[in-house]
Amino acid sequence: MMSDLSVTEAAYGVGAGLFFIGYLLLQVPGGYLVKRIDVRACLGGSLIAWGIVSIATLATRNQTPFYALRFLLA
Repeated sequence: MMSDLSVTEAAYGVGAGLFFIGYLLLQVPGGYLVKRIDVRACLGGSLIAWGIVSIATLATRNQTPFYALRFLLA
């Protein structure tokens, strides 16, 4: 992936870190959402959103969309 995106190891590390930051920031709102809405609906929506973001990762060609998608992947 690093050679395809032409990023350094440090930039890839930032992308990996953004995944964990997004994970930490979105867990509390996600927990409240599951309490308000049916668990099946949340799980289905999460799977669809994760799939869309994963597919969009295929279209990245530089660092900025890579960073945004890694954050949203959480």
